[in-house]
Amino acid sequence: MKRNVFKGKAFRHGSMATLFTAIAIAATILINILAIALAARYPLKIDLTPQKEHSLSAETVKYAKAIDKDVTIIVTVDKNSYKNSYTNMLTEYGYKGSYFEDSTAGKYFRQAMEFLDQFTRLNKHIKVEYLDMYDSTFESVSDRYKNAEIGYGDYIVECEQTINGKKITRNKILDINALFSVEDPNGTAAYGGAYQITGSKVENAIANALNFVTVSKTDYARFITGNDSMPSTNLQNILSQNNYVVSEIESLFKADIPADTNLLVISSPMNDYSPDEIKKLDSYMEDTKTGRNLIYFASGSQTSLPRLEGFLKKWGISFQDGVVYETDKDLHDSGDNTIIQMITGESSYTEGMSEFFAAAHNKPMKLDFTDKDKYHTQSILTFAPTSVIMPRGSDTKTWKSTTATTKGPFEAAVMSTYAISATDVVRSSNLLVFSSANFMSENWQSYQKNGNESLMIRIANSMVGRSGDVYSISTKKIDTAAFQSNATINLIIGIIFIPGLTLVFVVIAIIVYTRRRRR
Repeated sequence: MKRNVFKGKAFRHGSMATLFTAIAIAATILINILAIALAARYPLKIDLTPQKEHSLSAETVKYAKAIDKDVTIIVTVDKNSYKNSYTNMLTEYGYKGSYFEDSTAGKYFRQAMEFLDQFTRLNKHIKVEYLDMYDSTFESVSDRYKNAEIGYGDYIVECEQTINGKKITRNKILDINALFSVEDPNGTAAYGGAYQITGSKVENAIANALNFVTVSKTDYARFITGNDSMPSTNLQNILSQNNYVVSEIESLFKADIPADTNLLVISSPMNDYSPDEIKKLDSYMEDTKTGRNLIYFASGSQTSLPRLEGFLKKWGISFQDGVVYETDKDLHDSGDNTIIQMITGESSYTEGMSEFFAAAHNKPMKLDFTDKDKYHTQSILTFAPTSVIMPRGSDTKTWKSTTATTKGPFEAAVMSTYAISATDVVRSSNLLVFSSANFMSENWQSYQKNGNESLMIRIANSMVGRSGDVYSISTKKIDTAAFQSNATINLIIGIIFIPGLTLVFVVIAIIVYTRRRRR
């Protein structure tokens, strides 16, 4: 009788081994196909840098996900050049007549591409296009921006939306200075030398540009520069970066305040206002149709300004002649008792802020009341009770604080609100006053934990009715290229999954084979 080989143990065991081998091979192939497809559809990248310099902040991620309008970001360089050779072009050919060097050999631009890629992955409404501005494909863009100055490598952020039944396209052009920190450490750039690219502002610039092009409201900030006022360039730049339309009014003696002004700024005038100028301020702030907003900066260098300070006193804010001098060594600069750290009160404006606030050459300020008629005042920042008034013009190194006749605390920043209507409709005018224009000095930017600018933007946005803070992300510097690309991740997946999966099936096959042999 012939033996049926198909019923023997050898065949059964061999068939089982062949089956498991086939399954293992098929599963390995399938896993690799899926991994490659997933990597292409959902790029997997890991930022291993200590400061997460290649990752968008949680705040930006949250905002980008919430955008519900279609936005296009046009980079005016083709993608391959921007990634590989753009930094060399800046060094060799320059940008708008200036030359630039990137010590990271182009990593800042590749970092920028990563940020752009992350924005598109976060929201399907955000699209990025790389178009060489010297190529014919850029002609349609050129036609739309005939009157704009566009440079090679600029970003054009645009959004078409319907406002009051009309279709309009809001746009913002970001040049190299808006996108990157640029310095001239050797002082040679003006003589043909190169500027140095030292950090990235791409995340902050794009986040604020997205905000600008997607909102339906425009806020106009105007600075009164007459009466020998102190320059306010830094504040103008900050407001402009945060999507305010900024301009100047030479003097209220010569011009009126435009009706669309959302925010009026007066920066430490050395000369008093005339009665007619005060009348214009009164008319602006007491407009019964809508709320108005004024920011006023004092200075310890000011003499008495009876008419202007009389206007402020009606709002519950008064000044004394002199300079605030701090006697507590823990609250002032080691070399100057008039450079003073401020104390936060219980105001909602500083809620959740852990930064420190400071300013130099402050004029002593007090609140005369909390509530009076239609006015309500509140303290935002103060100086400690250990502060005193130093006579204006005194030498901080020789003046003796023991001779002071007036002691603190004094106000450093206050808000006064005027209720326009007695109805249930919330409508008011707001007057924000700081004891010194130095509060907005760009020198405070060098202190990592200083919150002067962040607080200013938070309050300004609240005054004009914007919801939430506009973003002020720290400049990101590249220290190391610890950023895994798709290729690296795919290699890691291959190393982990292919041998791992094979080992799993081998172990299963051995277990099954051993158990069946014992039967």
